[in-house]
Amino acid sequence: MDEFSADEKQQERYGGLEYSNCCICGSTKSSSLFSAPVQDHQKGIFDLDSFPIVKCSQCGLLYVNPRISSEANNKYYEFSLPKDHDFLDKHFFETYSIHKKRLDRYIRVIKKYKDGGHLLDIGCGNGYFLTRAKDSGYSVEGQEISPLFINYCRQELNLVVHSGELEKLKLEVASFDVITMFDVIEHVYHPDKLLNECKRLLKPGGILVITTHDAGNFLAKRYGHKWHMIYPIGHIYYFTSQTLPSLIKSADFKEMKSGLAYIVDETWYKTFFNYLASIFKSIFLRTLIIYLYKPVAKVFPFLTKWKMKIGSFFIDHQKLLFLAGDQVNFNDEIFSISTPS
Repeated sequence: MDEFSADEKQQERYGGLEYSNCCICGSTKSSSLFSAPVQDHQKGIFDLDSFPIVKCSQCGLLYVNPRISSEANNKYYEFSLPKDHDFLDKHFFETYSIHKKRLDRYIRVIKKYKDGGHLLDIGCGNGYFLTRAKDSGYSVEGQEISPLFINYCRQELNLVVHSGELEKLKLEVASFDVITMFDVIEHVYHPDKLLNECKRLLKPGGILVITTHDAGNFLAKRYGHKWHMIYPIGHIYYFTSQTLPSLIKSADFKEMKSGLAYIVDETWYKTFFNYLASIFKSIFLRTLIIYLYKPVAKVFPFLTKWKMKIGSFFIDHQKLLFLAGDQVNFNDEIFSISTPS
């Protein structure tokens, strides 16, 4: 992991702002909800240290406006800022084993609608979903804009990953049976154009699978700008269970299935079991960690000196606190499957 001096951090600036219309209805009218601060290690890097989150007056979409320019956004995804690699390690590499079951649930649900075929994962990140899909019988390719992830997928996982924005790649028309984008659409500057390109790339009867954070969740509304998914650098749009279907419909897709990403499964009874498990993990267990274990461990430091193995994943005090976060959240992620109309 690279170390950066204070002088190097001072020199690294990504300037430029741009204003945008609503990506669903095109309206220019909106009302300001709150101002969202950047992460601590991003302060002084962009033109603003806090960005307005607005709500479209016509369709209710939440988005950052103004946002950093496209050029600054491209620089951001080079992940060259101090502490960027710490963020990536914690979110995308060190905790992969914890997310393996969730990826396998997604595949089980996808198989109900398209069992096998050619799959494209947009914003494939660390490539772990692609490896799971490949092991499940799909022929897989990925798309990514981050050089760090592209190199990792190609060199470490031997995956086919296209470099650059999907609309500019000019991939063959009607070449994929399944297109997935997990926690990606909120990052994209022009989601409407992205969905139009997905429609062009899907074979007849192909499916589009999307997950994104649910800003309409009751706890997300309560937390406001402190909600754990508010990142004005990176997360440009904040969809809800109403606005995501509106976007999908506006791109001439027909939604076939919708649900909650943290519990969705291939059968109703598995989904119900996952719901019960999520109550225990997301509410009961997280509450104990945040409001009991964490403060007690500060008073008695010896409680932090432990390490254990869960499956193939090693967890210790620091990883436990990272996974628990600082707030109780419950099923604040949307899952959607659609097909071109």
